[in-house]
Amino acid sequence: MTDESPLKIAIAHYQQGDVDIALEKLQALLITEPQNPEVRIEFANILMREKRFDDAREVLNSLSVEDKQDPTALVLIGQLDSIETVINAPELDELLVEIERNPKNYLAREQLSAHYKLRGDYISAMEQLLEIVRSDRNYNEDAGRTELLKIFDTLGHKHELIGHYRRKLAQLLN
Repeated sequence: MTDESPLKIAIAHYQQGDVDIALEKLQALLITEPQNPEVRIEFANILMREKRFDDAREVLNSLSVEDKQDPTALVLIGQLDSIETVINAPELDELLVEIERNPKNYLAREQLSAHYKLRGDYISAMEQLLEIVRSDRNYNEDAGRTELLKIFDTLGHKHELIGHYRRKLAQLLN
């Protein structure tokens, strides 16, 4: 481990179960390398894995606008948004029943989309958001479209699903 970078050493400690040591090393790195976005992103990643969501959000918010566009940062930000949406939301099965009963319950659709997104089921997540856009474009300040764009960013513009869902969104908006 001696010839590895301090970041790799911190990550290795985390992988070995030495959470406190890993976090201490990452905090020290933030002091010695305050402009290194890789350190901030990895620190946020570990904080999220430890369910310290507020701390992770604080670290991610400290990234520059440019660094927030890093693919890993985008994924973490998207996951945090979804986690915050589902923390007080009903379970997935309850949401499905509610939407079956009331298809215009857009909050339930938004929460269901977040559940799907956290499970990696981006198709189902995007379908729920498209339904919000289709039915009520103004719901929650255009949340359907906004959340779709966040998923596009998370997946990356070259992802195979993006072109298809961009076209679907464009058709609804025109």
